[in-house]
Amino acid sequence: MEKINSELLISALLYIGFDKVDIFTYLNTLEELKKVNEELELFEFEDEEYSQKFKEFVEYDGIFFKLKGGLSFGNVSSRILESILNINRSLVICLRQLDFNTIVAKKIEDIGENLIDEKYYDIAFSNKEKEIIAEMNNSKLKC
Repeated sequence: MEKINSELLISALLYIGFDKVDIFTYLNTLEELKKVNEELELFEFEDEEYSQKFKEFVEYDGIFFKLKGGLSFGNVSSRILESILNINRSLVICLRQLDFNTIVAKKIEDIGENLIDEKYYDIAFSNKEKEIIAEMNNSKLKC
């Protein structure tokens, strides 16, 4: 069983395309990950202090974790991200298999759908979450 921590989870989320990660995204992802892990027993969560490397390349503004200097999965290669973040490949593979529709829907529920106006929407959601919301809305329209 591999040990994972907040740094590894946040790094993996940034690596798979989230340009920013807030507490809702973090906790809801962790909750879904724990559900999968109950069955598969892949990971053991043990929180630790953030590494110096993490602090050097990831900023936390009190709301969001994001790569410093405008770096993101969209504008640098995965190889560069692997060199600046501590990436756990097993965790990345597992995250890519999670249903992020559920995670984003839970975030909307946590915030309160009635509180999300256009301005707040732009601030509260990462670009990846906005793509997921658009896909969810498109699938609702097709039914």
